[in-house]
Amino acid sequence: MKVGVVGLGYVGLPLALQFVKKQNQVVGFDVDANKVASVNAGHSYIRYIESAEIADAVKLGRLEATISFLRIKEMDAIIICVPTPLTKHREPDIQFILEAGRSIGYVVPSLPTTSVLMPKSMPIVLSVLGLG
Repeated sequence: MKVGVVGLGYVGLPLALQFVKKQNQVVGFDVDANKVASVNAGHSYIRYIESAEIADAVKLGRLEATISFLRIKEMDAIIICVPTPLTKHREPDIQFILEAGRSIGYVVPSLPTTSVLMPKSMPIVLSVLGLG
């Protein structure tokens, strides 16, 4: 399966690596060119992820990163892992989710199936996928 992970931060990159461990091909999408370059060079910018794990996944051709959302249409599954910081009123700021959705929608105006998963449901999803 080709899995697209939008957002390669402390949630997205570890999730991408879990999909790699289950023999999936993963493309990470991020607006931060430095993160993309680090992943493609096999370097970790997250303290609890070893660079060797990223380098191995890249060398095997199972992990790559890009700033171009044009490749999103190649994916069998798309997972959005972007920040939702709290506003001054302590409500989730969903601007990054909306931006990710717009970027995806620009390339793929209609998807055959749409599912929205809330963070509390992720352990269940990962378990069903054999990743948890």
